[in-house]
Amino acid sequence: VAEEYLIRKFKDGGNYIIIDNYGDFLILDRDNVDSVFSTIWSDLYGTINEEIPYVLN
Repeated sequence: VAEEYLIRKFKDGGNYIIIDNYGDFLILDRDNVDSVFSTIWSDLYGTINEEIPYVLN
């Protein structure tokens, strides 16, 4: 549980499900988890060599 999100990993297949307090959910395919979170991380923090201000940088 991460604040208002419930994050679970399926035993079979290793996919993830993320559910918010409203019951909305997102299923992340195991093969795409790295690229999805890498994209989110880069959007929030940027890369080390970039000078663009990011949300959490």
